[in-house]
Amino acid sequence: MKCRAYHVTPSFEWEKKNDRYTMRYDLENGKEIAKCKFPNKKFDLKFPEKENIVQIFTDGSKMKKGSITHVGFATWSKMDEFNFTCTINDIASIYTAECKALSYLIDNITNKNYSEFVIFSDSKKNEKILINLSKNKGTFYFEHFYVNKNKPWFYNTGLSRKSTVSINRIRCDHNSLNSNLYRHKIVDSDLCKCGEDADTVEHIFWCCKLSKSERETLLKEIRKEYKIGPYSVINLLALSNVRILNTISEFIDKIDCKIKNFNHAKPRSNSEKVPCDTVFLAL
Repeated sequence: MKCRAYHVTPSFEWEKKNDRYTMRYDLENGKEIAKCKFPNKKFDLKFPEKENIVQIFTDGSKMKKGSITHVGFATWSKMDEFNFTCTINDIASIYTAECKALSYLIDNITNKNYSEFVIFSDSKKNEKILINLSKNKGTFYFEHFYVNKNKPWFYNTGLSRKSTVSINRIRCDHNSLNSNLYRHKIVDSDLCKCGEDADTVEHIFWCCKLSKSERETLLKEIRKEYKIGPYSVINLLALSNVRILNTISEFIDKIDCKIKNFNHAKPRSNSEKVPCDTVFLAL
């Protein structure tokens, strides 16, 4: 696997309009069609076929036969090039399957030469994600850590530059753990190398068996300040307790953790930022 490094965050090179792009969506027609006595006829009236406009349907499903569970998704269109079926991890939910369907489809239609795509999905949760894409940018940091001060959080903490960088990566939710790399399509799985759960900051600190001995020291030091758990890395960092910050820093330094090393993936070209002009979610 090769990761490219950049002097600035790749997203800063994108056109500003792409950060605030909002897909058009339609829920009312879907509700109206669902209540209709003849839904198929109503659908054809609402969404007639038009030249150079591609209609595509997505669906996710989860079925259990005996002790075996099957989870997958599919996309379908009258144009064969957009027809696809895929089986995913059997522990995934129907919601995850629906998201995978939309994710696959949007990636697939990015460079197609059609003026407009209309995507139909029966998942209302996906609609909320699409609507709030631009609204959610940067909210993690401001919800957990923002304080209106003239000096940075690490002022007078005595932390090394290396420790400051590692903690900053946790604070802004950008690190080299598999959960983050998978979200940006850099690796094929978000699984931790212990094989038991997703490779997240909270998992590394509190659950991963590969850092068990280091965790004992971590918990011993934390309990000197806060005797009662459970603990959260994010909540502990937000307290700005210098002793806790040093304890967390020491834990990161001792374990084999990818929080300390981060390379950015190759950014998408500007033409890929807005993959489809219209998204209808017919319920």
